Amino acid sequence: MKRLNYLLFAALLFLCSYSSVHTASQAQTAPAVSPSASPATSLLQEALIFSESDSLSGFTASSGLVPHHIISVNPGVTLEADMLSLDKVNNEVLEIPDDALYTGSEALIYADNSMIRLNNSMISGTAPYAHTLCLDNESTCDMNHSILVTTDIGQAAVAAFAASSIGMTDCTLASTGDGASCLMLLNSRASAEKTELTVRDSQASFSVSLTGSELTLSDSNVSGNIQYAGINSVTCTNSEITAELFAEGSDAELSLSLTSGSKLTGCSYDDSTMSLHIVMDDSSSWTLTEDSFVAGFRDADESLSNIISNGFSLYYNSEHEGNEWLSSRTLALPGGGYLIPLI
Repeated sequence: MKRLNYLLFAALLFLCSYSSVHTASQAQTAPAVSPSASPATSLLQEALIFSESDSLSGFTASSGLVPHHIISVNPGVTLEADMLSLDKVNNEVLEIPDDALYTGSEALIYADNSMIRLNNSMISGTAPYAHTLCLDNESTCDMNHSILVTTDIGQAAVAAFAASSIGMTDCTLASTGDGASCLMLLNSRASAEKTELTVRDSQASFSVSLTGSELTLSDSNVSGNIQYAGINSVTCTNSEITAELFAEGSDAELSLSLTSGSKLTGCSYDDSTMSLHIVMDDSSSWTLTEDSFVAGFRDADESLSNIISNGFSLYYNSEHEGNEWLSSRTLALPGGGYLIPLI
């Protein structure tokens, strides 16, 4: 609750400060945009398309039209974007394309094999499948001091597809709505430093959705369930994750590394596939919230004092090559639970 209040306060503070700065900047000079665009438009009637490298600053816009983006960046183009305020409004959508989730057809910002540098911005998507930021076809994004929020079904605050990558510093990603995600990665990678990924209000939302992807967290907090398909990795340095971990499909794997005082609070629901692999250093910890299942498990603290069981048990695959150190033993965990060989 404290974190939610903080996020709401931060968003309000951000919008207030943004309004004053934006008013001042408008009085001085118009924002630089592509020649065909109308930067002062409050409700866009068509996508703002960048076909050449350019900059965009102090730009406010919303759109209720489908299917198009608010800002679209063409292949080979670099967009320098600062102090944007964008909203995708749900104006009685007639039909959502079947592939909208994975094409970003309703994105507020869409990058196609291009580069975006996004700073000091507030972006919210309130229409179904309207990713706030969608990176496609080997696009890259460097994002700083920005807040991205989703409030309807299926979309992501940040979606990265097809070998795209994003780096985030001092950002907040928030999601609500069934199937929505703070961060969605499909065969892509992301890094987050001093960043919050937070699910608000809905248990059906995800903080992170991974498919064949890599995520690196540093001094960051993730709150909300995590789902994964394909082979994935998450590396945490001095970071906290509060989540239930869900494997999607028999081929799903997640390698989770906890180092430098990182904390995991939650459980793993993958007993049929035992797809989770966890490596912990002795400064990190795992607090169980339900019985949990792992395939590979390595703890630098072989006394297991950094596993807080709360009476729950952790089941592992004794046949996994990384578990020889356990010698198929059943071991007591702090708090009354046990580490138990399931296989």
